Amino acid sequence: MSCVIIDLDSVDSTNWEARRRIEEGLSDEIIITAYKQTNGQARRGRRWDSPPGNLYWSRVAFPQLGSPVPSIFSMISVLAVLDLVRLVLPSNVLVCIKWPNDILIAGSKVAGILLESGEKNGTPWVICGIGINLVSSLCIKKPYAVTNLQHCGAVKTDRQYLAYDLARHFNRRLTDYLEKGMVAIHTAVLKNLVGIGNFVTICINNRRADDVTGRFCGLDDLCRAEILTIDGKKRIISAGDLFLQSTA
Repeated sequence: MSCVIIDLDSVDSTNWEARRRIEEGLSDEIIITAYKQTNGQARRGRRWDSPPGNLYWSRVAFPQLGSPVPSIFSMISVLAVLDLVRLVLPSNVLVCIKWPNDILIAGSKVAGILLESGEKNGTPWVICGIGINLVSSLCIKKPYAVTNLQHCGAVKTDRQYLAYDLARHFNRRLTDYLEKGMVAIHTAVLKNLVGIGNFVTICINNRRADDVTGRFCGLDDLCRAEILTIDGKKRIISAGDLFLQSTA
């Protein structure tokens, strides 16, 4: 299950580079990394700040029968990042998952995941794009604060070492899924999830009228968010940006 890692000095986006290689006929699973990105991508068309020295990492997969569906690759990715972050930080630092796939350290975002999928000549593909702030992060507080591993006391921030370590954690979580099924992923995500019981707002798209607000009840069997809305209805949300409000 090991992948060749292709490390670039600079690229517009590791996800975009992965897509170009798929269009050129790539058929092997690979990982694209870069020292810096000039046009890093985040969810919903946002830009991911990509200064030199952080980890920009995109894994190309070609799912076969029995492989995870794309949304499950997202959960595998966030668990792999969680594993890596916890290993390099002091044990007393609080690290958790904010649904669907953000990693928070003491409430500040340190990593993001962008999943893309499609097919080429009838063959499905998935790109798991991961950005981790190793040594730098923007000084912003809205919509949520951000941080980096070095600031939080990480014992190791070497980009190339962590690129291989992330691949190891990813493969282990993928193996867990293939051997034990969805329950292994669901249990691990739920155990590390922040905000259950809180009132939240989930932005599904760029239309505020479509936002869903209510109490975060947990996850269904596919790790989709279960929200009890203020009118007493339960909504199942498969993707979106979750914002914590309060425990009231």
